[in-house]
Amino acid sequence: MTGIPVRAGAAALLLLATAATQSWAQGRGPLIPFESERAASRGDQQQLRLLDDASRIPAHRIHGLPIVDGKIGEYAQLDSGLQVYFPYGRIERAESKFAKYQVDLNGGRADPHPEYRRVAGFDKALGPICASREFAGGERMEMRILDRAITVVHRTPDRSQPNLPTDAETIRVVTSTNLHWLQGEPEAAALHRSCQQGRSTAARPAAASNGKQPAKKTN
Repeated sequence: MTGIPVRAGAAALLLLATAATQSWAQGRGPLIPFESERAASRGDQQQLRLLDDASRIPAHRIHGLPIVDGKIGEYAQLDSGLQVYFPYGRIERAESKFAKYQVDLNGGRADPHPEYRRVAGFDKALGPICASREFAGGERMEMRILDRAITVVHRTPDRSQPNLPTDAETIRVVTSTNLHWLQGEPEAAALHRSCQQGRSTAARPAAASNGKQPAKKTN
């Protein structure tokens, strides 16, 4: 056997095998962030959700299947830079990267990156920031929770090119429905605890001030 199989063919074989060996009936999870925008740019209606069976990933969306130890791994690189992780045949985590600027082919000019405009919609797509941490060197970690989706946002100053503006940054957005699949992200567990504590604190006044007065005893 020589060479690597054609990408689409390998993807189709992988997904068929996954579907055949993983036949549980869990429901679909929340929409992967920015899938609506990706579908609009492609001109179709296909949108992936967390907890989807990997057989739902169309072969035409797969741009790469990394090979690990000679075998196709548990990751797939999709369109628009989206990466999905599907251990045991189910999409458990989705990751995207956004750069504020892109450099031309000659490396002489930095222009705004068109994908970066999505950062302005983070609150709507990912939920508001419920906890954050700042680190030396300008790095920042944020956690956002929307419905069942838990998202870690990692902001890092971009010093990859000498001619980039001083405000250049890259952003990793990692989303899952289960904190277990975010264990590799720094501070994820601590940020999640802070978010949960903040929710509990915010819920107490609302429960206490429901507008009802204690019933008065009557003889």
